[in-house]
Amino acid sequence: MILKDYLKKNPKFKITQKTKVCIDCKKRKSILLYDYRNDTEKLKNQCHRCVIIKKIKWKKQNRDKVLKGSRLRYQKFKKEIKYKMTKEYYEKTNQMEVYQRRINRSKQAYQKDKSYYNLKSAKRRVIIKTQQFPKNALTDEMKKIFEKKHELNNSYGKGKFAVDHIIPLKNKLVCGLHNVHNLKIIDAVKNKIKANKFIPFLSMEEYGTKKYYNKMFKVS
Repeated sequence: MILKDYLKKNPKFKITQKTKVCIDCKKRKSILLYDYRNDTEKLKNQCHRCVIIKKIKWKKQNRDKVLKGSRLRYQKFKKEIKYKMTKEYYEKTNQMEVYQRRINRSKQAYQKDKSYYNLKSAKRRVIIKTQQFPKNALTDEMKKIFEKKHELNNSYGKGKFAVDHIIPLKNKLVCGLHNVHNLKIIDAVKNKIKANKFIPFLSMEEYGTKKYYNKMFKVS
């Protein structure tokens, strides 16, 4: 835990120095920017930023180990992990500033790449509905479709367009896949009306055209 957050929980902690040189970046920084170790009851020799950079680098190089360890840890401490992610836990431990920083980081990450998070949400909905998801489905081609949707909404108005599954994911007659060949940008209102309806023998080229709307919604 970074020292400035540790002091809020333990205000009696004695500070013997004001600054310290990080052994990684070689910069002199305030000791408030260093992590406190509970096992040794001392500050780390690397600043908080360098520790985070090193952790991220290691996780990228050892992704399989990280995922395996995360699954095992989540299964073992599921209730505790879920509770520690709630606002109630941060209020109880007087760490609302930490909670607010986490919320702000999430918002910034979403604003930076909305298409990616929309695509992840779509994947989650697919798994909930069908419990099946094609391997390597989160492709660059699919991301481009969601990016195009955001461009159209920025140009013509928020919520005007939506990404639709040509063959619905769950239907009495047929279930489609969540992949690039089954996605199409259409009018958001029409997409809500369409819901999970399936129109047999409708070609890919015809989908989304005026002819399609006339056929589907009986527009004269």
